[in-house]
Amino acid sequence: LKRVWCLFEAWTATATEGCRLEFVLPDHQAKDYRHSLRDSDLDDVWRALTSIRVQDAQASMPEDRERILELVKSSPSGYAGLNSVLTKRLQRWFVEVAKAYLELGLKPGIEGTTGKSSLCVAIVGFFIELGSLEEAERLCEEGTRMCRAAAEANGADHADTPVFRKHEGLLLQHLGRVRHE
Repeated sequence: LKRVWCLFEAWTATATEGCRLEFVLPDHQAKDYRHSLRDSDLDDVWRALTSIRVQDAQASMPEDRERILELVKSSPSGYAGLNSVLTKRLQRWFVEVAKAYLELGLKPGIEGTTGKSSLCVAIVGFFIELGSLEEAERLCEEGTRMCRAAAEANGADHADTPVFRKHEGLLLQHLGRVRHE
């Protein structure tokens, strides 16, 4: 996120029809990432993904940096366009990988629910921010089921239940299905 060439190439890929941009981590970093999903404050990671600023990016060759920045600046969307496109793309990647990790843990036979509902809460919120409301709704329903099952097993509401209810209310508003009782 700090190298101008990397940002420029990623931006170019997003604007090129038929080109698919993927972010791939080495095995050890992928493992660290999965652990961070379970152990970290995901809101901090989410906010960090919004800090892309091509105008602050570096290059080993100053003239490369100048040329790339001039190309970006003179484009119809300018710096803000590149920063916005790549922020959204990285956030989408982040939430899709987190969702895949969560869904792996939700498969029958995978023991324990520790952290799963909290991860689900975070992912639902991120999908809402991205405007992926159907995906958010599906995960919100799954999270609510997890909380109900935990409440039945423990005889008390699960700690994440109020957050799922809040997300559910936001979703219903966005989807135009607010219930009036």
